[in-house]
Amino acid sequence: LALDHLTGKDPENIRVRAGTGFEAADYFAANYWVWSKLLENLADIGYDGNYMSMEAYDWRLSFPMLEERDGYLTRLKYRIESMVKFSGEKVVLTSHSMGCSLVHYFFVWVTTSERKGGGGGGKNWVDKHIHAYINIAGAQLGAAKSASSLLSGEMSDTVFVGPAGNIVEQFLGRKVRKDLWISWGSLWTLLPKGGAAIWDIGADLIKSGHPQSEEEPGDDYESHMIVLTDDDEVEEEEEVESDEDSLESFPSKNPIIRRAIEEFSSRANQTVDDITSFLRRWGGGWGPDLASAKWHSFDTKEKPSRATWHDMSRTPLPKAPNMKIYCLYGHGLDT
Repeated sequence: LALDHLTGKDPENIRVRAGTGFEAADYFAANYWVWSKLLENLADIGYDGNYMSMEAYDWRLSFPMLEERDGYLTRLKYRIESMVKFSGEKVVLTSHSMGCSLVHYFFVWVTTSERKGGGGGGKNWVDKHIHAYINIAGAQLGAAKSASSLLSGEMSDTVFVGPAGNIVEQFLGRKVRKDLWISWGSLWTLLPKGGAAIWDIGADLIKSGHPQSEEEPGDDYESHMIVLTDDDEVEEEEEVESDEDSLESFPSKNPIIRRAIEEFSSRANQTVDDITSFLRRWGGGWGPDLASAKWHSFDTKEKPSRATWHDMSRTPLPKAPNMKIYCLYGHGLDT
């Protein structure tokens, strides 16, 4: 499942593609439903294959690569235009999780001229073709766990799985996961957006250079925080991982990578801006040559460009005064 780190495309002699049709995302692993209930209920009120479709995509790829390798955005544009022409009605788009970021990217792409790298649909394309957009649990401003995944191969989903975590660690260790995930441009798309102005609020961060709080965590607290050091080791509380599970997956003498690690490790706490900047320089051990690091900008001061189309805090919604947007999120769930 890994992609080529330097191109963001298929590794040599390996080709994996997204499924097609409703079967691509109705169920996962046979019994875990994803879109099946929505499809069944739409079918009950008269929708069929002529009036609805599943536009599956390779969720490993960065959004620019979806278009470059698969022509996904172009195909989606033509699909929507054909449905509008066939039915005489504007369409309703529905997305989930990272899909909402892809829809936003598509809106920017389709309304941008081809000369500037877009789909050339014109500024009124969205208003002309989209009746409503339904965002289900969309990661509008990214997801914090994408940062820990890219840094260390660790996230809340792998920490809090109980005894099963030992099995996961044995067969798919953190270093293996990190090397895999760092190649997926999609995870870079999910990094927190908006910078410190949004993510540092209410985070109770200790300012860089200040000592850590002496308050001890509760008895039920277990730390799995990965610490980058200038020795390229992975440390856990009261435990040091072996070299086989370290972050050493690159030539440590690379001056760019070495300097990035030293600067990052010198501060007690990191802001969102610190983390995204470090990830782009470190590149999971590949440095600035990593394809995914070059395609995405998280600098809130940088001039808007194709590299910021994924960032909703930088790129406005299209001109579509008649389009309705519905955002659906879980209620009463701890975050």
